[in-house]
Amino acid sequence: MRAVVLAAGRGSRLQPHTDDTPKGLLDLGGTTLAARTVGILRRLGVKDISFVVGYRQDSYRKAFPSGIKFYENPDWESTDQAGSLLKARAEFADGLLVITGDLFCPESVYAGMLSLDAPAAVAIDRSARPFDDTIEKVRLEKDSIVRIGKLNVSDAEANAEFLGMSRFSRAEGPAAVRRLEAAVAANPRKAALIHAHQALLDEKRPLAFVECRGPWCEVDDLPSLEKARRYLAAPAA
Repeated sequence: MRAVVLAAGRGSRLQPHTDDTPKGLLDLGGTTLAARTVGILRRLGVKDISFVVGYRQDSYRKAFPSGIKFYENPDWESTDQAGSLLKARAEFADGLLVITGDLFCPESVYAGMLSLDAPAAVAIDRSARPFDDTIEKVRLEKDSIVRIGKLNVSDAEANAEFLGMSRFSRAEGPAAVRRLEAAVAANPRKAALIHAHQALLDEKRPLAFVECRGPWCEVDDLPSLEKARRYLAAPAA
């Protein structure tokens, strides 16, 4: 199993903290999101780890001078997740775990995704709470995902949230790349992982899932950065 971390973006909502430092390398209290993710993956036996970088990419290369493969997305300002992931398309030659670079979640989610036997899967949170159009929403029916995405799922019918972690089996790799390419062709600036996942669902293919049962957040603004720091400092983090 391989892993790719999507870390090309600027993190504009974290400015001025990200003026000189990518958000994945911001201090969380003795570590960074990137270092924590790499540490978890290595503890769980994943040795082949890649980063897709763009903004301030030299900072990532200096932080990980060895043991990490890098793919560059020179178009990081005009592409989204799908465009970045396609820069690492060679990694689909094996089973692949994809993690967004701003995800903070329990190690148990990584372990669950790595042990899952399914062609394609995502990590989700089914905690009861209000949903809005900033959330990558999920609709489950009879314990199966039927729709995914901000626009594909209304606030009222949403009953879960996509964390930003996906898994693809080796056999599913070519089809996953095809769906990502189609998403980029349709809208390169907004082509995200959920568009490829919804395309799979539209083909009447199952999208398996692992539930997050601990504190997590997407570190994309100052409040969520502080939240990640609190989670990390807490005994249960």
